[in-house]
Amino acid sequence: MDCNATTEEILDNIFKASVITTNFEYFLSDARAYFLSDAREEVRTRCDDWKNIREQNSIILMTNFNKTFSDKLINELNKVRDENCPHGELPIKWMLYGILIFAAVATLIATIFHLWRKDQDKKLALKLKFALAMSGNFNPDEMKKLENLWGKMYIDANFIEVKKDFIRGKGSTSIVNDALLHTKAPISELHPCLETSKFKFCPAVIKIANNFSIDEYKHVCKEVAVALKIGNHRHVCCLLGWTIYLKAYSLIYEHIDGGNLLSWIKCYANDKEVVTDTQIAKILWQITDGMEYLSMLGIVHKDLAARNILITKTFEIKISDFGLASFCGIDSLYYSETNQKLPIRWMAVESFCQIFSEASDIWSFGIIIWELFTFGQIPYGDMSNEEIMKFIVDGNRLNLPSSIGQPWQMLAHDCWKSNRNDRPTFTAIKGLLKRYLENKTIDYGYLSCKN
Repeated sequence: MDCNATTEEILDNIFKASVITTNFEYFLSDARAYFLSDAREEVRTRCDDWKNIREQNSIILMTNFNKTFSDKLINELNKVRDENCPHGELPIKWMLYGILIFAAVATLIATIFHLWRKDQDKKLALKLKFALAMSGNFNPDEMKKLENLWGKMYIDANFIEVKKDFIRGKGSTSIVNDALLHTKAPISELHPCLETSKFKFCPAVIKIANNFSIDEYKHVCKEVAVALKIGNHRHVCCLLGWTIYLKAYSLIYEHIDGGNLLSWIKCYANDKEVVTDTQIAKILWQITDGMEYLSMLGIVHKDLAARNILITKTFEIKISDFGLASFCGIDSLYYSETNQKLPIRWMAVESFCQIFSEASDIWSFGIIIWELFTFGQIPYGDMSNEEIMKFIVDGNRLNLPSSIGQPWQMLAHDCWKSNRNDRPTFTAIKGLLKRYLENKTIDYGYLSCKN
């Protein structure tokens, strides 16, 4: 039956009605069509076409004299509607057609996206290989491994909520914001353990590069490579993954809730008796524990300073900021690029000639000792970089406060010996601090947080 047939034609086919009067009453109300009929079974209605009727939610026939006729008309009209002009539930075949079309379109979109991602991954792999090759000190097997890990460490930016109002730091190359991670961090898959299992749907920090240049790309690649080799360690800030945010390469790190060591020690500048030698020894032991691990991996930090040591609310120490970190060669030395911006006030004497090693990090560790016992003063005061370099090359060194015990004085100056081979290792200093703390307390890994 034609869905566009008039009401008169439909009723004529159903009942063979001989009279369709023009004396009628018809109206619409509340999305329902009302039809009036009389005792002679003559349908009195006027409607433009059947389409207008079938678009209503329901059809009700009203009659005062013939309920049987009314019921029959309702049933027949509903039957005609369902069979010829369905509305509401679609026929099964049309539903199947819709499902098949949707599945085909979804498959096509997924295929296109997969091919696009594959192409992007190839380009990314080529860029990464170039960047790693430029950074040096990688054999082909190591480079292949890092390329694979790089892809596995990627986090879709849609799963990262950046808190733009919470800026932790800002520098010449990047900005660091608080963030929320709305997925499981890749590091928890690459290094499954109790510590990394907590890195899912959690607070984080994001380090966003200020530009998209090849130099910045190489810088990020290098930092990721270092973090991947580190994996997870109790006293090293953990890289959760990387992403591209606002067209800039960005690194996602674990969130440390207690600030940095420099800010912490400055808080006690006017209340120095609160910080004891034992507390400082606990801090230094944790730093040596993390740095010993890095040196065993052949990693030179190159920017070890109190500002780059983070602390949790339970005072667990985390070494952070590997933007300058490098891998040592077979001679345990790293020869830096001459155009790198380096922290002169924390640098060893040989590093003025672009030579870095565990021994140069030991020198920086000695500066941290000085920072703690001076409650966050700036090393070398208001001296310029040129004056600092001449001061050190001439054999001069920083002086610790006279109130500091002789063992601390000796340890700091051992870290600042001109010949790098005469300086202690992190393993040796860690053992020294361990013996010191064992005479004081067995809880040398942690501090009590004082309000």
